[in-house]
Amino acid sequence: MAEPVLVSEADGVVTVTINRPDNGNALDLRTARRLADALEAVVWDGVVAVVLRGAGRAFCVGGDLREMATAPDRGAHLQALAGHAHRAVRTLAVAPVPVVAVVDGAAAGAGLAFVLGADVVLAGDRSRFVLAYGAVGLTPDCGASWFLPRTVGRRRAYEIALTNPTLDGDQAERDGIVTRRVGSDQLEAELDALLGVLRTGSGPAIAGVKALLLPDEEQDSLARHLDAEAESIARYAGGEDAGRRIAAFVRGAA
Repeated sequence: MAEPVLVSEADGVVTVTINRPDNGNALDLRTARRLADALEAVVWDGVVAVVLRGAGRAFCVGGDLREMATAPDRGAHLQALAGHAHRAVRTLAVAPVPVVAVVDGAAAGAGLAFVLGADVVLAGDRSRFVLAYGAVGLTPDCGASWFLPRTVGRRRAYEIALTNPTLDGDQAERDGIVTRRVGSDQLEAELDALLGVLRTGSGPAIAGVKALLLPDEEQDSLARHLDAEAESIARYAGGEDAGRRIAAFVRGAA
């Protein structure tokens, strides 16, 4: 069985790749646990940036609905899945270096949440973004409902959360979800240019900037919100409506 999360480090850059390309890099319990463990194990001395990406043609399509559909207790399963994924979200949020998400495919559900939580988002032509939770009867997790209004504004956040549109890279850039949308063939060059700038910056000053942009009280707010999200998604996951919707989605995707 392939390792679901790949971690490499070169020239001060830690690259974390969700590695389930045949499943759209969906987060099953094993992948969420490995992702959190990998990020918590990073030693930040000498690191200038974290790059978060997905293998293959998707960034991350969210939670693994097939695994959810077969779980003996969907509520308990979602509570555990969110618990591991939220450890990853917290680690990225307080990392003393910039977090760069590189997207050139689908980012849905938890995948979009990780995009929203990144400090810089580079998106290619093939990028698509959708919140997705409502379509399967669930409420957001991974900080999506905390980051979204802070990123796009309250009114737009309501529209996105309630009507579930699929956004292309251009629209996501206009909404502020994406920092820069470039051609897919330019994505790696754009990333290299950004990392080059970060390598010449002052590490202590960058850490200080991140601390000011997410001060302790905001970190506490995020942590409390993640706990509330985990409780909410577990509660709704155990309901009949979510059960029907998840089963229908899995049948349709088969």
